Amino acid sequence: MLACSHAGEGGAVASTFLRFCLGFVRLRLRGRALAAFVNACAAAGDPVWSLRRIGPDEAEAVMRLDGFRRCRAAARATHTRVHILDRGGLPFRLRTVAGRPVLVLGALAVVAALWVFGSRIWVVQVRGGDPRAQAEVVAAAAALGLRAGALRSAIDPGELSEDLAARVPSIAWAAVRIQGVRVDLTIAERVTGAGESAASGPYELVAASDGIVTRVLALRGRALVVPGQTVVRGQALIAGADGQSPRGAVMAHVWYHKTTEIALRREISVPTGREVERWRLVLFGWRIGLGAATPLPFADYQLVTRQWTIRWRALELPIALQSLTYREVDRVLRQLTPQEAAGEGAAAAEADLRRQLPAGARAGEPTFTYVPLGGAAVMVSVTLPAEEDIAVPRALPAP
Repeated sequence: MLACSHAGEGGAVASTFLRFCLGFVRLRLRGRALAAFVNACAAAGDPVWSLRRIGPDEAEAVMRLDGFRRCRAAARATHTRVHILDRGGLPFRLRTVAGRPVLVLGALAVVAALWVFGSRIWVVQVRGGDPRAQAEVVAAAAALGLRAGALRSAIDPGELSEDLAARVPSIAWAAVRIQGVRVDLTIAERVTGAGESAASGPYELVAASDGIVTRVLALRGRALVVPGQTVVRGQALIAGADGQSPRGAVMAHVWYHKTTEIALRREISVPTGREVERWRLVLFGWRIGLGAATPLPFADYQLVTRQWTIRWRALELPIALQSLTYREVDRVLRQLTPQEAAGEGAAAAEADLRRQLPAGARAGEPTFTYVPLGGAAVMVSVTLPAEEDIAVPRALPAP
């Protein structure tokens, strides 16, 4: 039996990049001792991968170019015939372009342009806040010199962060991060204190949802509920005092519910072991394929993309090398048991409920039940408990 080992994700990426730089060949192996040949190559420090049986005494594999040149001894010792099916990698690409001086000069011109353009900022992206606050931050940043075409060396992230917070009243702080030709501005808007309303009129604090009170913090005003009390949505929790609106928080246990239907018959993708690897260059968002764009030998596949960017000190150029691995899959129908379907449905429903939790909420352990629906599906019900602040302001009626 032929076997191959799998390295971690970081090792796999480094191995793929090294294979491209040194060149690789796709081989057809014939012989009765293929496993012995593979083990001999691995022992010599020249492993093969993407190994696939195509017959009792025949297989296909991929090997680095330098390893292929050293595998003759192992082939003779195991009586294995080795034939090259395909070649790839940087050495063969360079050999192709070496006879095209115009293409080489064009590539050098592109690299020079990248060097010039890479020293400037071309994209300013704002994260956080609402669209109005983001627009104010972009305008303020432009006034401070941060705009498309600005020199990277002229941008001081610490100083710019302080200036933006001082110029834009609606934000509490701004974080500036330079990534190559892009600047990410992460902002946080100013918020009112706990339980305060942005409205100028009088208000009271009421329950945003049903729950059981666990803690009451009345910073200003009079508490109308106590821990252990059950409250309903809209019930008054903290009232104002001495003509002032209340301020505080009321923590309570609340419950989120979701019901979903999960089919027992499911189409899944099963890898066949066949794969095709291709490379492309990314320049300013343009994707340039390296090598002939031949059609894929299979219709259904999973695509795995890896990317390497070019850096020099703190400079990240807008150029990247991408590896595209197309892995053939077969579409098969799988029949799930009611328990398997219920488990998948419960996990998906729990994840959806957790996304609905407000900021600061603490979720508990979920519970779920399921009911089979005639052997074709199951109905799953999930309950997620949480502790959260349910106090929200509600304007008082005019006197």
